[in-house]
Amino acid sequence: MSKANAQTKRVFISYSHDSQDHKDWVRGLGEYLTHNGIEVLLDQWDVAFGDDLAAFMEKGIRKTDRVIMVCTDAYIGKANNGTGGVGYEKTIATAEILRDAENRRKFIPVVRDVAGKEKMPIFFGAALYLDLSGENDDDERREELLRDIYEVAPSRPPLGVSPFIPQQAPQETEDAAPAEPPSLNGEEPIVAFSDRFSQAFAGVRGTQWFDDP
Repeated sequence: MSKANAQTKRVFISYSHDSQDHKDWVRGLGEYLTHNGIEVLLDQWDVAFGDDLAAFMEKGIRKTDRVIMVCTDAYIGKANNGTGGVGYEKTIATAEILRDAENRRKFIPVVRDVAGKEKMPIFFGAALYLDLSGENDDDERREELLRDIYEVAPSRPPLGVSPFIPQQAPQETEDAAPAEPPSLNGEEPIVAFSDRFSQAFAGVRGTQWFDDP
């Protein structure tokens, strides 16, 4: 697996206030991410009476590393119709994607209990989403969300060799028998050369003493 980015990740959770049960579930998701080292921007603990909601939503989308959009039937309807806070957040998200196509990966669609045919708002297109509906909301899928936020993707396996390429003959190793030395008429070259060189000059052969200066 690739190494995770050591920098603390900041995540904004965009959702619609469908019911108290749904708000509690979103809060639980935020707590889960927080316990796993992710700084979560969530209205339930970051917004107080009198705060500028529009500024909060704009900051949440533009000043964080990732944006989790919890898609329910109500959320999809508000996003498509451009109503409420969800509609405003969709406008900002669309502008971010249009400004830089690579920003699409910044937005993580999380589907929860969607009964309609469309699982996400129209502006998401055919994006890959994470389904945390009912029994799908388990530890394994939540860990997938963590890995995506931390950018920890499965390691790509090493590239092998095509089975259709002929295999080359094995190279000689150090343990192979040494090659036979070259010879000249059955003698080693240096010996044959010495004999012929000495015979090429006239003079005394062998050893002799000279007494006359």
